[in-house]
Amino acid sequence: MCGLNDTEKSTVFLLRQGLPSMSLIMAGSVTVDILQYFAFAVHMAQEVAYVFGRPSIFNEDGALTEAGEREVMLYLGSMLGVTAAILV
Repeated sequence: MCGLNDTEKSTVFLLRQGLPSMSLIMAGSVTVDILQYFAFAVHMAQEVAYVFGRPSIFNEDGALTEAGEREVMLYLGSMLGVTAAILV
């Protein structure tokens, strides 16, 4: 997937998920599609935080900090259109 931007990567993954036609495979691919969507949203939240100059949301061990968790939830809420996200 070298050379693809985020939109192209998301499109390729979604296309690949839509190819199976068996119902059992489709049931599994829906779950994977939802997880992929939220993974992409978290990735975009990290990029937005970086662009706005926020400190790293991870500690030295690579774990998400409590403050980082709140910021990711705020960004995800904004991306998903949750109006309560501004009340944090």
